[in-house]
Amino acid sequence: MSSFGESGFKVRIYQRGRIWYAEYAKGRRRTVRSLRTTDESEARGWAEKQAAALRAGRRYLQERRRQVLYVIQRGKDGPIKVGITRDVRRRMGELQVGSAEPLRVIAVYNMRQVERALHLELDEFRMAGEWFEETAAHRLRIFMERPRPAK
Repeated sequence: MSSFGESGFKVRIYQRGRIWYAEYAKGRRRTVRSLRTTDESEARGWAEKQAAALRAGRRYLQERRRQVLYVIQRGKDGPIKVGITRDVRRRMGELQVGSAEPLRVIAVYNMRQVERALHLELDEFRMAGEWFEETAAHRLRIFMERPRPAK
């Protein structure tokens, strides 16, 4: 466990299991955030950046979760949406608010470049923005099954 900070604002990092956490405290208000790392020096550096942002009056820095590509379909055979997010559950909730039909996740990929390639591949099925006709689902399956060159 390690503590640092200036008067009135304290940061304490600690390990629970293998993962490091940071507790930010100002007066009686305390917030705990997972630092999503098993390395103590990395945890300390990230906690210090978070603390500096909070002291400057900014919100928490965006968590370091990787961006994922998601494919969501409206209803059973409705249009599909291809997009990128760091939190699929949160994004589903945001999209569900604007949809009368239930949404379902078709696929999730951890590759930012895939979105660009998919949008080009599915362009002829584009309805608006990132929404495509349901018939694009077949093309999507073929696209995702293609062998990829090794990097």
